[in-house]
Amino acid sequence: MKQDWTFLRPIIDRSKIAAFERQLRIAKTLDKPVIIHCRDAAGEMVRVLHDIRERLQGLPRCVMHCWAGTADEVKAFVELDFFISFSGIVTFKTAEAVRESVALVPEDRLLIETDCPFLAPVPHRGKRNEPAFVRSVAERVAEIRGLSPDDLARRTAENALHCFKLPQPSSLPIYS
Repeated sequence: MKQDWTFLRPIIDRSKIAAFERQLRIAKTLDKPVIIHCRDAAGEMVRVLHDIRERLQGLPRCVMHCWAGTADEVKAFVELDFFISFSGIVTFKTAEAVRESVALVPEDRLLIETDCPFLAPVPHRGKRNEPAFVRSVAERVAEIRGLSPDDLARRTAENALHCFKLPQPSSLPIYS
């Protein structure tokens, strides 16, 4: 399930929160992850999630998709034990806050993505994004974290397998 939380600005609609809670309840019952796109509403989202977590006695596995928030905001989602996924935004010149966030996410909560067809990473800005461009995201995230691209690829693949409860392949992809 993917939830776009941009509708939180400026007023939180109780019916939307109730629908979101139902989606989280279903995901928890079915043991499925929830993909959340939260843009410019991290504080409100965290408050809502804390309330829902109390009522549900926990949350399902969740991914903050296409992270574009600040270091302080990412800490709140990490405390909720969420996976944080970084897209081509991490390569943008103006995305210093996103790069600061990369350094704060625990290794076992880190994911990378393309967000196709949007947000093509540097050096592909202005083009239609495609899966092959995730390599640029991996390179930048690896650089920030002081890892080799191979190590980052292996770790994020392991995290994706865990998050989505996918079968373990005989070998994980190698970056090179």
